[in-house]
Amino acid sequence: MRLYSNTFGPGPRRVGLFLSMKGIEIEKILMPAYGERSAEFLEKNPGGKIPVLELDSGECIFESQAIIQYLEGAFPEPSFSYNDEQTAQKVDTLSHLINEFFHYFYVTALHGSPVVAQFLDQDPKADKISRPMALARMEQIAEIAGDNFFLAGDRPSIPDFMLYAHVEYIRMRFGIFLPAHLVNLHKWYERFQELPGMYPNGWQDDEEFWEEQA
Repeated sequence: MRLYSNTFGPGPRRVGLFLSMKGIEIEKILMPAYGERSAEFLEKNPGGKIPVLELDSGECIFESQAIIQYLEGAFPEPSFSYNDEQTAQKVDTLSHLINEFFHYFYVTALHGSPVVAQFLDQDPKADKISRPMALARMEQIAEIAGDNFFLAGDRPSIPDFMLYAHVEYIRMRFGIFLPAHLVNLHKWYERFQELPGMYPNGWQDDEEFWEEQA
């Protein structure tokens, strides 16, 4: 297998973190975050996005959530899945809410963040609509997580990787962290980043590797 990715966006970070925590070693191909894609790469993913996981068979899997779900099935130990139906449904709900959260946050970042203002003509109306939606989704995530040690239960599952990658990307890119009133998510964040296999400084992949390749 080989992974076409980088450490810039939240999608690549999700996959890099998952590989690290699983202890999976695969070939990594550094890709720029933006820009034109080669015809060869577009055959792997016509959308041109990264990350892309290329299997030994030549089949390619894209979209970060699909990649980590495949890896969870292909490398079941250590397990980041729940077999009981109730918790599995909670995992699905959390994953959906996390994706929605980032969708709304991305809109509000584009149209409300000073980091982006120099590159884009911002529309305050878009920020006004999307900002409360992003917060509402995060509050829903916090409510479902409750007092769980991790988001869905007593051990990490796919939503933990998804949310942590988003939180770190937003923190490092925009200087925004978890809302102060969501105390249980702050505790979750501290617990999750102390797990074995976590890369330092919030990066979800081997930073030195990418620096050497660049």
